[in-house]
Amino acid sequence: MGKSNVTSNGMPKNDISEITTSPPNALLADASAEFLAIRAGVPIETVLNLASCYLGTAHPIASDAAEVDDKGAAWAAVYLIEMAKASIDSVIQALCDERLKRAEAAA
Repeated sequence: MGKSNVTSNGMPKNDISEITTSPPNALLADASAEFLAIRAGVPIETVLNLASCYLGTAHPIASDAAEVDDKGAAWAAVYLIEMAKASIDSVIQALCDERLKRAEAAA
């Protein structure tokens, strides 16, 4: 049986929709621990949607924390922003890796 031309959520596949890589951990509180990793093969659309959700949640938390000087809420917003950045960095790294792989194959 041939490979399907749609993703698991019914979206059409393209050449880069299924490539992701683990993000760098440098921004996370304990860079020695792998706190967040995006599994290879997770659709880029899914990872970007997740990053959007992290940022959408962080914004009101950060706004509320600023109004009442709530350090706990401020740190929650920081971690959500770091997870969003790590997710986006994962997509960027995957796209760069794929571009390099295609350039090497063409050479």
